[in-house]
Amino acid sequence: MSVLLTDENNRVGLIKIWRHAPLKDNRPNLFPVFPDNLDLGDYFIETIRGGVEKEDSNSIESGLREALEEINLKKSDVVETAYIQKIIPNTAIDVSSVDIVHVKINSENLNIKLQKEESIANFEFYSKKQLIQMIRENKIRCSITLATLNHFLIQ
Repeated sequence: MSVLLTDENNRVGLIKIWRHAPLKDNRPNLFPVFPDNLDLGDYFIETIRGGVEKEDSNSIESGLREALEEINLKKSDVVETAYIQKIIPNTAIDVSSVDIVHVKINSENLNIKLQKEESIANFEFYSKKQLIQMIRENKIRCSITLATLNHFLIQ
């Protein structure tokens, strides 16, 4: 599940989070077998995302729970929610799929508290123009985030 989080100014909220991933595109990720320290990971700009847990009744509820856990988003901040679509990052539907949900918020009284144990370093809102520039500069590298942002950028 991936959250397209937008505010009243039609900006998208993204987190900056540490991920284990190769830093060099021309080298395989050696983690966890004798990793080269340079290939252990990096901070990525991403949507809020996570898996649906047992107590979640649907993807929207899962998205709201993840947003509460990761940035302290309260239900009182939420103006509107909607299910957007399922994306399949592979040709085999049984391998993996991700639901994209839209959560529109009122950021006026937003009290951000980042989940440090998940290595979230930052949360920021970005305009459509800023997102397009970041994508052009290869600053957004997460394929799930890029797929989620497509829905916002083509509006």
